[in-house]
Amino acid sequence: MNYRITFSPRASLAITGLCFQQMGIWPMVEKQVQIQQKVIQHKPLEKLLDAFINILADGRGLVEVNSRVKPDEGLGRAFGRPRCADQSTISDTLNACSPENVAQMRTAVKTIYQRYGAGYRHHYGRHWQLLDVDVSGMPAGRQGEGVEAATLPVRKGGVVGKWGVSWPLCTMKSWSTACIRASDNWIVVCKNWC
Repeated sequence: MNYRITFSPRASLAITGLCFQQMGIWPMVEKQVQIQQKVIQHKPLEKLLDAFINILADGRGLVEVNSRVKPDEGLGRAFGRPRCADQSTISDTLNACSPENVAQMRTAVKTIYQRYGAGYRHHYGRHWQLLDVDVSGMPAGRQGEGVEAATLPVRKGGVVGKWGVSWPLCTMKSWSTACIRASDNWIVVCKNWC
């Protein structure tokens, strides 16, 4: 047998890719999304998968496909791609998408969520659904969608502005001190909220 060992800086993501294939997630997308575009080397949905892998690989934009996903052959193979499309052709495919394609993708994501999402199968009449809410106040980029300038409330433990020292110690525990019930009611679990 001929084995080829390659280094992948995103080996843990490759495991996700193998699970992704075993669960049959991308065939669900392929079944519902049809992008009308001429095929030269890669099909439109293959290029869409390459863009998705780039997002999972922490790519900040499509321009990083050529430097982040394309050279990492092992990562592509883990997601079922023998080779990655070029960034410019992926961009052309995304530009060819119509509002109908976006609606098809939303339907595909809903189908995947209904099949695999634990939140979809949750029985609200029997148990509470605990939600993890991020109250860290980590900064968001100025370019983010819906980002507005805001100030966080000043609390005991320091002045807001330096993330590591601005929050009281009770908010730095490994689990949240408050829970939100699935209804509109707030239930305080820990009495020593600051």
